[in-house]
Amino acid sequence: MARKLHATLKGAGAKPDMVTICLVPATGAADARATATLARDLRRALRGFGPTLWLDETAARGVFNDDTVGKMQSKFYRSKMTGWMAQQEENYRFILLQADAGASPWSQVCVSQADKILVVARASNPDPDPRAHERRLLWRRRRGAATELVLVHDPGEPPRNLRRFRATRPDVGRHHPLRLEAEEDLQRLARHIAGHAVGVVLTGGGGHGLAHLGALRALEDSGVPVDCVGGTSQGALMAALYARHASTTHMLPRVKELVGALSSPRHLLTDLTLPVLSVFSGKGVDRILRTVLGDTDIEDLWLSFFCVSTNLTSGGLSTHTSGTVWRYVRASMTILGMLPPVRDDQTGDLLVDGGYLNAIPVDVLRERMGVETVVVVDVEDNDYTAFRNLTPHDGGLGGWRLLWERINPFGSWLGRWFSGPSIDEASPASGGGGGGGGSGAREREGTRERRLKAAAERAKRRVDRADAISPFLGEESRPTPEMFDASELAARRERERAGRARPRATIRTEYGDVMDR
Repeated sequence: MARKLHATLKGAGAKPDMVTICLVPATGAADARATATLARDLRRALRGFGPTLWLDETAARGVFNDDTVGKMQSKFYRSKMTGWMAQQEENYRFILLQADAGASPWSQVCVSQADKILVVARASNPDPDPRAHERRLLWRRRRGAATELVLVHDPGEPPRNLRRFRATRPDVGRHHPLRLEAEEDLQRLARHIAGHAVGVVLTGGGGHGLAHLGALRALEDSGVPVDCVGGTSQGALMAALYARHASTTHMLPRVKELVGALSSPRHLLTDLTLPVLSVFSGKGVDRILRTVLGDTDIEDLWLSFFCVSTNLTSGGLSTHTSGTVWRYVRASMTILGMLPPVRDDQTGDLLVDGGYLNAIPVDVLRERMGVETVVVVDVEDNDYTAFRNLTPHDGGLGGWRLLWERINPFGSWLGRWFSGPSIDEASPASGGGGGGGGSGAREREGTRERRLKAAAERAKRRVDRADAISPFLGEESRPTPEMFDASELAARRERERAGRARPRATIRTEYGDVMDR
């Protein structure tokens, strides 16, 4: 009880080590059956993160011999039950309480004791409105308790109707599309509850953005789970595709379709316009994005997704976690002068590329999505330390000098900085296709693949290390960022000073250390 009081006083954002979860069926018998199945499977999944106790009304009746559960209209017996539950928190990290499909005294006690309430509903239900018993139960939840929605889908059914269910439940925070027969969905929900969700942030990079596919595949091959994904510019597009398919195997055909359409001379020529506002009208890009992403809502993606854009109207950063996927992805990758700004249907604001204000939106993932373990995939790998040697140019820098520095292979740092990668240098990291050929290109491709796999293996060890931390340690006992391979960062900086070539794809952790070297 002291732990609950401390969490309440500390605020809703605090994450207690021990969690009591209440599962509430949204409607009648069908949702009650889905809730019972989810409770049993979730207990098994949560056991991987700590001792777990599961209680429904039948199990609770077996604990007491004096029919305490049946007499909980009385304050004495209700206090007896809540006191017993509080004692169990000494032995279990997670307590799963399964409520009934009604506002019974047992269900009321379950909701009042919960740190987190999961409202379980079936996506096939034609009526998303909450029933009277759900409203009464949620009214009894304690202060600071989080309410989330679990929408159960039938086998082979894509996520749908999440926006409709959330629109009638303004108090719901996160949502979780789930298939009961899919083990990966159950494990993802368990990681969110346990505070061990893994998020991936994909940066921009233009044509280099296709390399995100190779990095995501390397993470999959190494067994690193991805629960949340987001990005900016080209990274927003690749993140949306991955969030929709939750697999690089199913994502690859869409990426090939996207590359073929965007590189088509017909598309480029037909989308040209009088360059008063932009070089291209944007109609062709809109059509292609709608083809590969569909008219899907952000809420109807298998993985939690976000993207960021620069808001020209407010002059700040906009974060998008709801609405039509393709429209906000289009906004996040809109380069000024090349494509016209996108008008936000919800606010009427004008949006352009998010990379202008936040090229690596790690803070968004941690603050808005509640993810602490973050992997950043940076395909640009800009080495801004090269500007340390910049010499004064007497107030100006002529274009002729820049041209000379670019065409002169023996020029100073300026020539090296402005030289771009060739097609065969940039494309193999994406995992397929690409220009160039011969043994040299294949050798470079193999080198980059090995680097990506090695980086993904290091990310997996970091994730496993975080999972191994005892959930009962106090904040003062938890590892600090300095404990995680500070020598690796120092080695990277030393290599940069030595002037070695940079890889085209880099995976960084939340601690800032570069892992793909």
